[in-house]
Amino acid sequence: MSMQLVDIGDPTDPALERVRFGRSRALALLGGLLFSAALRVTAPDLASANHVSSYPCFGYKLCHNCSGTQCIDTCGTPCTDGYLGCPNGTQCWYTCYCRAEYLCCDWVDNCAGYTCICRAYIGPCGGSC
Repeated sequence: MSMQLVDIGDPTDPALERVRFGRSRALALLGGLLFSAALRVTAPDLASANHVSSYPCFGYKLCHNCSGTQCIDTCGTPCTDGYLGCPNGTQCWYTCYCRAEYLCCDWVDNCAGYTCICRAYIGPCGGSC
């Protein structure tokens, strides 16, 4: 079996058809999928990296760094507090879900530029599931 050298500078060269893996669409697709997966792991989308659900609290997603109901922003400083539209007119409110009471507090992460919630389990309550 003799090896033939092919100039791959010309993509229309018919000799490329004889080169193993020269124009394999399957390998190109696999390479694209692996590159995409590596990119997702090393640089996830901001939207998906930002927050998780703050359920049973409502209004905003969970803050990145909560200590109970207190928030530390992405720069490492305390988040800005204040009334952000809660129905009771304050920064924090209580909610009961599945016999568990939570304290939910709105915060503004000035460093990242979004509003979020920190929550803390308070104790049992009379709600049902």
